[in-house]
Amino acid sequence: MSQKKFFLLFWAIILTVSIASCNLGESLPTCDPDIIHASGITPNYRQPVLDLTHWSIQWWYYIEISETTSTDIDCEPEAQHIRIGLRTFDEAGNIVLTPLLEEDLPGYARAYVPDLILEPATHYYYEISWGEGHSIVTPFNTGPICDRTTLLPPVNLSPPDGAAIESSAVLSWMYQGCTPEGFELHLSSSPDFTAPDTSRYPYNIAAHAVSGAWEPCRWHYWQVASLIAAPPNDDDLLFAPRLDIPLPLSDEDPLIHTLNYLTSDFTPVRSFYVIGEGCPAPSDTPVPTPAATPSSKPIASVLQAANCRTGPSLDYPVRQVLMPGEQYPVIGRSRDGTSLVLGLVAIDDDIIWTEQAIRNLGCWVYIDLVEIITGNIEQVMVVDPDPPHLVAPPTATTVPAFDCSQYATNPVACDSSNYCRWDASVPPNGTCVNK
Repeated sequence: MSQKKFFLLFWAIILTVSIASCNLGESLPTCDPDIIHASGITPNYRQPVLDLTHWSIQWWYYIEISETTSTDIDCEPEAQHIRIGLRTFDEAGNIVLTPLLEEDLPGYARAYVPDLILEPATHYYYEISWGEGHSIVTPFNTGPICDRTTLLPPVNLSPPDGAAIESSAVLSWMYQGCTPEGFELHLSSSPDFTAPDTSRYPYNIAAHAVSGAWEPCRWHYWQVASLIAAPPNDDDLLFAPRLDIPLPLSDEDPLIHTLNYLTSDFTPVRSFYVIGEGCPAPSDTPVPTPAATPSSKPIASVLQAANCRTGPSLDYPVRQVLMPGEQYPVIGRSRDGTSLVLGLVAIDDDIIWTEQAIRNLGCWVYIDLVEIITGNIEQVMVVDPDPPHLVAPPTATTVPAFDCSQYATNPVACDSSNYCRWDASVPPNGTCVNK
């Protein structure tokens, strides 16, 4: 055998042994499955997954020594199973887990790279199990993190307006297109919110539900808004810092600015009645009508006949001719502020305008040809159009074949898809249809 062949064979053997060692992992004794616990490290509520196509799950095992103390283990389960799926809420506020992916894993595994492409701004969960034991259901939400141009109000999910619920029911919502850094909840016993119980939850990334012991035998009204950190105010200093910012240790340390917050519009007001022992039936209690709330999205009224195009210049084909007096939701704006994107569907605050939906169902109009009659166009996202040569005429537009029936009971997954939308008018509880 030549020296060159011997050299290549030698390193091939070394590489093979190394790979095998990595795959087998360090050999540890088998744990008693009844005393071990597992906890997810990443992803979690405070860590949105920003890369939707290449992401991983990590977890660890421990043993509880007391109610407040735990320690790592020097053993491993015989085998593991991982489950990943969507985490939503039904109309009663109950958590609904819809598995998307499951796989058996060796006992030594502490990380997993799923073959699953995530949708943006969607709620997911994962769970690790071994024999009869299992970890808590670890929820997480996908990014990207909102900025001031993409911060929109959430969309209410449960309970439905006017519902009768248990005192422990959950108020839930979903975010539109991106993940805020927190939320603000208003809860009141009066429809005009004269004395709201206001709660602000900054740094609670991806939280999309609140549970509590709501007071029984009465009507409650609630609304929620999205929060992101605003640039610091030079006149204010920080006395209660963020968890990841240390306090000044001495007079020589730099001062830390207060973190202010930008708040989106609030969701439309919803009401619910809390049932309980001795309470009159909800049907015996008149449902107060919540105070009218302005639309959370700006509305434009057309001033004169105008061509609404697939892009913000004459280089783009006309998608629709707008007539004076017609009204449309404003769903986007150009970066230079000269053009607006109008949604060519009924005005509806619960429609989620993803970038794909804007391209399929929106059109561009010069801003001087319309009048904003309600709302603030600064709240809508900045949209960068495709180059003119990539935009097909409206008659050539085709919608990719996609089976939306797979989301027939899941409004979150339905509205998060590029090709589907939730139609709440279909009895009994709505369904998922193609856009």
